[in-house]
Amino acid sequence: WPLHNQQMYHRPPLEITKFQFRKLFTFNERLAIDNIEYNTALSGSIKAAVQTMQKDVDVSAMVDLHLPDVIAGINFIVSIGVLSPGRGARILANLPPV
Repeated sequence: WPLHNQQMYHRPPLEITKFQFRKLFTFNERLAIDNIEYNTALSGSIKAAVQTMQKDVDVSAMVDLHLPDVIAGINFIVSIGVLSPGRGARILANLPPV
């Protein structure tokens, strides 16, 4: 599901509110991300990266699901095992959890 750069720039922006973005995650996914600093299985640098991504969302007016930083952030959350690849794809497609 990763996008090639050419495809990404031909797509219109998909901006949603921060609340709408948050609601794309399940309760358990939000719980895991919100409390990442307590996850003893993750290194300090991984925890810091997730917290920085959270701060980037916090200071944003909207979240554009087509932005490379957002796509990279979701891919990172998948890579550390907090999200499955299928869930990451659903989030980037603006599809709510089932």
